[in-house]
Amino acid sequence: HTMIGQANNPGILPRCLDVIFNSIGENQARPYIFLPDGNNGMRIQPEYQAALMKNQVERQRRQEERLRKKEGRPETPDLSKADEIRIPDSTKLECVNEDSAYAVFISYVEIYNNYIFDLLEDDNVNEYGHTVLPEK
Repeated sequence: HTMIGQANNPGILPRCLDVIFNSIGENQARPYIFLPDGNNGMRIQPEYQAALMKNQVERQRRQEERLRKKEGRPETPDLSKADEIRIPDSTKLECVNEDSAYAVFISYVEIYNNYIFDLLEDDNVNEYGHTVLPEK
C-alpha cells in the first residue's frame, strides 16, 4: 500500500485513521479540551474555556465565509463526497479503555533536503509554498 492510496484502495493513512476512530468511538474527547503546548506535549483546559474557544473559532469561520462571498472568491472544495466513494475500514480494536477519553493529533510532514515541511499547516509558508516546522 501507499501512504494515501486511491478511493477504491485506500492507503496506510486512511486505513489507520479509520481503525483509530472506530476504536475510540464515543470515548473521543470533546474538541478544544486538549491543546498542543508547542513542546510536543498537551495541556488540558477547562470545559468552559474549550466552549469559548469553539465559539471563537466558529465565529471566525463565519466571518471568513462572509468575506469570501463578498470578495467573490470560490468556495472551499466540498470534500464530504470523497468518503462516499471510499470504502472505510471497519476494523475496531477491542482493547480500548472505556474509562478514558482519547484525543487524536496528527502531523504529516515531508523531509526534503534537511528541511521539514508540515503538509497540514497553512502557517509559516516559505517561498516554495511549504510550511516549515520550527526547529527545536
